[in-house]
Amino acid sequence: MIAMDLTVTARCTADEVKHLEEVFGDFKQRNLATLIAKAGAREALDQAMGIVTPSTANDMRVARIRALIQEEVPVGDAEKVVAALYRVPTPTARGLVRAAIARFEDVREKVILAIRSSLDGADPVPDNEVWEVLLISTPVREWIMAETAVSNHPSSRPSKNAGLRLFPDDTYQYLRERVGLPRRPWS
Repeated sequence: MIAMDLTVTARCTADEVKHLEEVFGDFKQRNLATLIAKAGAREALDQAMGIVTPSTANDMRVARIRALIQEEVPVGDAEKVVAALYRVPTPTARGLVRAAIARFEDVREKVILAIRSSLDGADPVPDNEVWEVLLISTPVREWIMAETAVSNHPSSRPSKNAGLRLFPDDTYQYLRERVGLPRRPWS
């Protein structure tokens, strides 16, 4: 089978660009207009091929979230983008992102990639025999904390630094194994 690149051109007026910047704020530097257009094309193709068959407005939102994540909206930014796109509060956006993760294997794969990145970026703290891990997004944090809770491994504890948690070596190595990463020695 041969892959095919499609080029679709859509024009945004100056007012539309200004509106996107107002709605998405700090995301403007990522050229969200292009990402949204690509996600829209992806969503239309998925529906045409029967990959996604939304039957409710909520199903359409979840399918659109899948398309956005497939078109490189980072998992860590998905909640902010969804909240701005649908003009919903963050908890509602979080629920929609969770639904996309639960429904679509390819979105779960993106979350696993983000988890791997988070674990690979951990810094060893040899004095305490722990690893300092940045939990970069809600889906990553929720998966890691849930996985730790159901395991027989020691729990993490908060670091002095915001967004970071300290994981005992045993727990850290277990989490790496769960996402297909090799053990990591102390550096």
